[in-house]
Amino acid sequence: MTEAKPKVTVYDLTQQVPKDVTLSGLSAPKFDGVNYFRQPLGQSSSLRFKVPGSRFVQLEYQLYSPESAVSGQVQLDGQVIGQATFPAGKFVTNSIGGGFLDEGEHQFSINYSCVPACQQPPSQYWTKLTVIEDARVKAREDTGLGTERLWLNAPGSELRIQGAGPVTFDGVNYRRPIEASAFTLSWPAHKQALSAGFTLHSNQPFRVTARVGDTVLSRKRGDARTAVQPTLNLLEHPQAQSVTVQVECLTDGQPCASLYFPSVNVLSPTPVTQNLTLALPAALLLLLGAAGLLGFPSLRR
Repeated sequence: MTEAKPKVTVYDLTQQVPKDVTLSGLSAPKFDGVNYFRQPLGQSSSLRFKVPGSRFVQLEYQLYSPESAVSGQVQLDGQVIGQATFPAGKFVTNSIGGGFLDEGEHQFSINYSCVPACQQPPSQYWTKLTVIEDARVKAREDTGLGTERLWLNAPGSELRIQGAGPVTFDGVNYRRPIEASAFTLSWPAHKQALSAGFTLHSNQPFRVTARVGDTVLSRKRGDARTAVQPTLNLLEHPQAQSVTVQVECLTDGQPCASLYFPSVNVLSPTPVTQNLTLALPAALLLLLGAAGLLGFPSLRR
């Protein structure tokens, strides 16, 4: 059976705004001789839209100011999901960030600030809203034997992460930039975790160390051609509520990795789990074996 492909809808808001999207706080389109742009009319702008069901959405934009560095802080439904600073007088990479949403009305907003203060409003280029309908994305997945897999990159996920940036869609899969020297993946206290898995990619040599508390669960190295894909055995840590993963970039020391497919296998809340104490080792071996045979990347979360 062929896996359903995501349905991707892109709204280019630089010149036109469709009737089902409301853009406020930005000027009418202007032209610099090469590209169109809009300018903030105040300290913030907003983008309101509706989704008919569970969707992934992301906002893309680029800011430019000739004399001052300008920053944009992006919020999705009032929650900060990212911030980018664009240096004075330079056109740099677009900022992209998003999140998973349930059906209903939602809003992106951008708060602007300049250092030193802007003498004139900055210019905002390449403003795009992308909406993705993806049947592959689920917050939980039944894995049998009284267990289930929780996925981070899904609407309503029970997993949480610190130390990583906003999720984006790379055209195939969902990724998060690692923005700190370590990230922490956590799950609810009422869930007993059996294992955790993820994939890290980088364009340079890097080292990954995963821990529960002070206990090292895995140490691996990767590079531009070799991803790091540990599967962490948590059976000996039934009280654990998180794993901490240190990512060391060995060329320049700056954050360099991208995170794909973060998930945690847990006992499912069904009566059968009450009789699984003796079966847990076998269940974990099957889960680990399946992960090794299938490969977490093939799951494309």
